Formats: sequence, C-alpha cells, structure tokens
Amino acid sequence: MLKKLEITPYVASLITLFKRSDVSDDIKTLALLIMVMKKVNKDVVIKKKNKEFKVNPIKLEAPYASKEYKAIMELIIKLSKDPTIESVATNLFNQYVLISFPGLIFNDVNKKMAVAFIALAKRYLKEEKSVNEVITSNNEDVSEITSLMNLYQSKIENR
Repeated sequence: MLKKLEITPYVASLITLFKRSDVSDDIKTLALLIMVMKKVNKDVVIKKKNKEFKVNPIKLEAPYASKEYKAIMELIIKLSKDPTIESVATNLFNQYVLISFPGLIFNDVNKKMAVAFIALAKRYLKEEKSVNEVITSNNEDVSEITSLMNLYQSKIENR
C-alpha cells in the first residue's frame, strides 16, 4: 500500500509534525521513515528527545536496510544460542534502532553491541546470573558491556 501511495500532498503536514512538541517521537519517526521510503527530497528539522536533527530524507537510509544493521542482527542471531534470547535481543535492538533514528550512526559493526543486546535480553528475562557468562564467553569486558547495556536499556525505557 505504501509503495502506491502518493505522499506529495501530505509532505507539508508531515514536516509540521516534526515541529510540534505535542507529537510523540514515535509518530515523528514513522513520518520520517515514510519520507525516507518515498525518497522525499526536502530539508527538514526533526526534534526528538530535545535533540534537533537537520536531515533530508532522500539522503537517509532506512535503518533496517543498512548493511551495518543486518550485520549486527546476524551477530545477535549467531551468538544468542537460544531462540527466546534471540527473539528478545532482536526486539530490543529493533526498538533501540527506531528510538535512535535518525541519530543512530553505526560507526562500525562490532560484537560488543550484539553481546550487549544478548546480555540485556537475559536481564529482561530475569536470567541475571548468566549475564556475565554471556559477556565473558564472548571474550568481552564485563564493565564495558554492562555500561552499554545500561545505556541501551535507559534509552529504550525512557523513550
């Protein structure tokens, strides 16, 4: 349906959403994603969580389409070793990606991010005793991964 939808008549209204403080960040993100998918060539300013982003949707890549996103997802799937943990970890990662868009920049694909989301999934599932085991079995630093987990959890829960 979205592929066939002509959004040109609605672009001005979508841009207006970005400026309104009474519109949720989730709605702003969805509006921006629509503009990205429809390749709208218009400079816009979007304010989310008191951060302002100046972007042009035609120059953005949908976060789920990037090679970095796909590589991190592959790592989460590969390292999870449990379908329940994998499911929770991928859901948490997807939430984080949406919440962070358009500010999310994958500087590099690293195992740390994947391990942090797997460990965070274990925390959410009340498997706190195995969190450190996941981190150390993947040869990562416990304090560094714990810091990442706390950052991701805070961003997800304080949306």
